Order: sequence, then structure tokens, then C-alpha cells
Amino acid sequence: MPGQLNGVLESMRPVLLSLMGLAALAFIWLAFLPSALGNGEARRARLLLVGDIFPCPVIVLCESDPLYDYTPIQTREIPSTEAQRYIRLYFPRTRDELYGFASLFFVDADMDPFTGQQVAAMLDSVAKGHSGTFWTFGPHYSSVVACMLEAVVPHEMSHEFKQWSWGNDFYTVTFRRNLPPVFTSFIDLGLEKVRAYGCGQTVPRPGSTIWGDLVPFGWPWMTSWRYGGNGGVCWVAADDLDHPWWSGETYGFCENKYAIDVLANIITYTVGQELPDDVLVPIRIRREFLDYRSRKSLFVSILEFVEKFGADAGSLYDEFSRVDLDIVGQAKASYVEGDYDQALAGIRQGNEEVKALCDKALEARERALLWIFLVEWLAVSGTSMFAGFIVWTLMVRRRLYREVATTRLLTR
Repeated sequence: MPGQLNGVLESMRPVLLSLMGLAALAFIWLAFLPSALGNGEARRARLLLVGDIFPCPVIVLCESDPLYDYTPIQTREIPSTEAQRYIRLYFPRTRDELYGFASLFFVDADMDPFTGQQVAAMLDSVAKGHSGTFWTFGPHYSSVVACMLEAVVPHEMSHEFKQWSWGNDFYTVTFRRNLPPVFTSFIDLGLEKVRAYGCGQTVPRPGSTIWGDLVPFGWPWMTSWRYGGNGGVCWVAADDLDHPWWSGETYGFCENKYAIDVLANIITYTVGQELPDDVLVPIRIRREFLDYRSRKSLFVSILEFVEKFGADAGSLYDEFSRVDLDIVGQAKASYVEGDYDQALAGIRQGNEEVKALCDKALEARERALLWIFLVEWLAVSGTSMFAGFIVWTLMVRRRLYREVATTRLLTR
């Protein structure tokens, strides 16, 4: 029996070796599968946007870049009861949900509507390294000083935040060269020549990093630190995100074409990911996505106009769905995975396709309007002809009028 058993085992040896090899390959595949699948998702970042959030370049960034998504909580320019309602609706219900936000943006935020428990949860998320923060200050600076989150701000909160530089008192920003290329990659694009106004004076805390300086004032423009050494990366800016360095919507003046791209680099550094080697590549991709968003809105608005006149736009909607889901959807997936070349080629193709669809939609609109113009022309022309006939009959030919006969004058 032992000999027969050994013979059977010896004959099955090649099969057993093959099975062991397959098992080893399966183990290796399963070990690397989560990281391969999670590579794209790891690049995504959820942002919690708190304070005076409209308008804000963070929203423009999230609308133009598939990597970012935001949750808004307005706490300024509205009654406190309304702010508390927004907090109840949109603030994360659990700490685990809060841990999923890569960065908390406090844009001149009024912190008074938050409860102590909510502030403690945000502080815990930053202290454990789940979330970073980005701060700008204004009229509600005192509400930040009074809450526990003031500990994460890389600015000496005991100092008053003095606001300077308004009107024609311009400044520029000079970036410090001996740091990671969060900002220095934009120097060749002329970002140090951008003029702006409206800023405050920050006082960096010990251990913080100064990324840029305001010229000619001399005080820091952007400061950051890693809270507690192992916590999240926290930033503080000397200006506000609706001021002219970042946006032109509020004051009507902005020379900076790369505000959303600077924010993208800040978020990328905050979450600990590698900064792009060539900053122009993601810039081009974001602009293409912005163009696609604009063309998409134009296309939908044209079709809605056409449908009001009873035209059938179903085929155009089908063509657009194919472009949006297949071409643009694949471009977004490639961008999330870090394949910039494929993403850029895909979104450019999507833009060309939507541009052609817009032309078709405009042709459909012209066909729909043709009948409207034709009916209006017939109505106006018919009315004019009828009115002319009546005038000609009554006033020119005067068929309905009888001439007055000559009467005899009688005298006595």
C-alpha cells in the first residue's frame, strides 16, 4: 500500500505543482488587487466648504476636475438659525463620515452656529490626520478664536487679524524657492506678476512653513504646518478666496488665471499625494472639462428651447448620452487613474462631439423657428394686404360713396 500510494502521489506531482503555482498567482493577484483598484479612488478628495462660500474658486475647481467633490455649509450672510439648519442638513452625521473629508475649507467662516461636539469632531479628524484645513479670515475672526479649532491654525490667534491693502494699494506674491513645488511650478506662468488687493496680516506660529510673501508689505501670504506633527496639513492665507488674487466675481478684478490650479496643488499636497511634474497638463485637462461643461449647458438649453415648439429631440439626446457616458466618462476614469494623456485625448474628443451636437441642435432650432417666422409672416402679410384692400376700396376707389348732387338755390 505505501508503495502504491507513493506511485499515485508521484503521478499526480505535476498536477499538484500546477495547482500550487496557480494558488500562488491567485494570492499575489488578490494581494495587489485592492491597491490597483484603489489607486484611482485614493486620488479623489472630498472637501467640506464652510463659511462665505458663494462665490468661491473651490466650487469652480470641483466643477472642472473629476478628482474633487464638495459639500457646502453656508454660515455667513444668513441668519444664525438658517446656518444651523444647513449644518443639520449637511454636516457629517458620524465621525467616520467626517474622516472621509480630505480637507475642511473655512472661508471667513462664522463658527458660532456649530455645536461644541461638532467642533470637537473636526478637531479630532485633523489631529488624527484624516483631514487638513484651509483658513481665511474676515469679520468673523473672533468666532474662530473662541472655538477649539483655533489650535490647528498656523497663525498666532492671540494677534488681531488686521486687514490692509484696499482700492489701488496693490501687492504681488513672491514664492519661496526652497520648498516643494506647490506654488513654484507656477512661477514660469507669471504668477508672481499677478497684482491683487485686499489682504490681512498673519503672524506664523513657531514650527510653521511660510510659502510666499506679500510685496511690498513683507508679511507672509501663505503659511502651513502639520498639526501636532502627525495630524493633518493646515493652511492659512492672508487674503480671502473671493478677493482679487483668487477670483474676480466679487470685486470685478482678477489677473490670476490659475487660481483653481493653485488650489488643486494645495489639496494634492495636503492629502500627501505626488505633485504633477508638468503643471500644464492638468491645467489643460481642467480647461477642457470646463469647456465641456459650458457646451453641455448650451446644448441642453437649446434642446429645451426646441422642445417647447414640439420638435422631436430624442435622437440628439441619445447621441449626447453616448458622448457623455462613453467618451467623457472614460476620459474622467483615465484622469482619476492618472493617465493624463488618455484623459486629455478623450475629453478633447468629447468636446468636438458636443460641439457638433450643438450645431445639430442649432439647426433643429432654426427649423422650428422657420415655421414660426413663416406663420408670423403670413399673418402680418395677410393683415397688411387686407388693410390695404380696405383702404384702397374706401379711400381711393370710393365705391361706397355717392357724389353729392348739385342743388338749386331758391330765392324769394
